Amino acid sequence: MSINARKLDIINVKFLLFGFILSQKITLIGQIYLLEIFSILYLILNVTKIKFNPLLKKLLVVLLFHLMVVIYSDYINQSSIDLFLKGFFSLPIFFATVLFLFNYFNNKYFIFISFLIGFLMGDLLINNFINIYNPFFFGNPWKWGVGFLSLCLLFLYDEFKENKMSLKNSFIFTTILIFISLISSSRALPLTIFFAQILFFFTLKTNLLEFFNNKKNFFLFSLIIFLATFALGLLPGKINSFNYFDDVNKKNISQNQGTFGVVVAARSEWIAIYHAFKDKPITGHGSYPADKNYYYTSKMGEFLYDNNYIDIIPNYDSLFEMTLQSFTTRMEKQIPSHSFFGFHLICYGLLGSLFMIVLLYYITTTYFNHCKDLNFYFHFNFITFIYNFYFSPWGASHRILVALFLIILILKSDSLSKNKNFKS
Repeated sequence: MSINARKLDIINVKFLLFGFILSQKITLIGQIYLLEIFSILYLILNVTKIKFNPLLKKLLVVLLFHLMVVIYSDYINQSSIDLFLKGFFSLPIFFATVLFLFNYFNNKYFIFISFLIGFLMGDLLINNFINIYNPFFFGNPWKWGVGFLSLCLLFLYDEFKENKMSLKNSFIFTTILIFISLISSSRALPLTIFFAQILFFFTLKTNLLEFFNNKKNFFLFSLIIFLATFALGLLPGKINSFNYFDDVNKKNISQNQGTFGVVVAARSEWIAIYHAFKDKPITGHGSYPADKNYYYTSKMGEFLYDNNYIDIIPNYDSLFEMTLQSFTTRMEKQIPSHSFFGFHLICYGLLGSLFMIVLLYYITTTYFNHCKDLNFYFHFNFITFIYNFYFSPWGASHRILVALFLIILILKSDSLSKNKNFKS
């Protein structure tokens, strides 16, 4: 019997409820989860007992360097105290959550899965159905949480089984989810599932992915996903011929009129990221910098206008007053980013984005170390992390999901390593 043999083949209800409760989100200076507050309190009360693995030790060193960059950047950019505090504590809160989860659930992989299932369910139910933290949720529940949750629950439950779901059955179920997502006018979710399907196939059938499992080449894999996403946006939309995907079809038509395809229109924030980074490449513009006079937003508008995506450059002052102010407590528009990496490039420059690059390295190499032994949950969430690294905003919701994925990846890696050592 393996060292990882389980006494429990069912979900641990106590820890499922624990995760459900800690999934609630509140707003202080910014949004924060009860899990993050609990993590900080736990670490303070158990400071002499906290353990680090080699990955977390190295991540802590990079975090300390990052905080020095934040202080310097906000000082020279004269950031307001509330924005400085929000920016300064963002990554420490992330790290504290990771450190708590590692210490609390170390060698308790299947108990953590129960906790994770509870957290994901609670995050969807409490923060969307009750507290309505996502104002777009009820307009399209599948796109804004239900689709992601459905896939995660299916393959997390599969982890409890001795015989994991086969490649064939995984492809059948995930292809069904792709079709449901397209019918629900979602594009990012079916794209990440599709990339994960390709990745799953390559991990089982080839050894090509070992090329990326080192310091020299890890970033190249994320760039391939980044460029592949743009490349798919250049292709004629084959789904346009299917009436079933009418909403996706309309969205593609409206955003595919320009020179560079759908993705550039949908994620034109990279135009603002480019110009903002070019202006302050080393230490950035400071935490959550305001887009003064809509300078960088206008750069996006000029690019879209020059490349035939839009017929007129909007009046951003009026647009902000009518729409964006409904979702913010500040009277200024932030420099657009919509990207983990891009956000840190804008705020803190190349030096301040080092933490994100190191985080990408550790998640990538930890994943590739055991990718042949992972089920579809890990392939999907790894691709989702890389997609979000380039195309999603860094905020509380994504911050917590990255922390949870990093921990399940560490725990799974440790579990697989112990099993292999036991068998040998």
